[in-house]
Amino acid sequence: RDTTGLRCRIRVATALKEIRDRELGAWLAGDPLIRVQSGEGPSRTDPTRLRGRLRQNIAVNFTGTAEPGALVMVEVTGATSATLTGRQLGVA
Repeated sequence: RDTTGLRCRIRVATALKEIRDRELGAWLAGDPLIRVQSGEGPSRTDPTRLRGRLRQNIAVNFTGTAEPGALVMVEVTGATSATLTGRQLGVA
């Protein structure tokens, strides 16, 4: 059975998803304030940063002093294909 076409479609779909994720991250990085549920504790890659999520289930790593479960306002300062980065501005 020839699976060349299927593998090609999977590669194209993966590339399109990566482009969409980068564009979404760049768009959100232009938004100065977002609300984040900070319930996940420290970031997995940098324990000095906190980790939370947007309502859309996008992960956000940020500096701040939020308690787990708190809703906080975060200024987005950067983005990758998987997460946003920012700094806490206050409690929402």
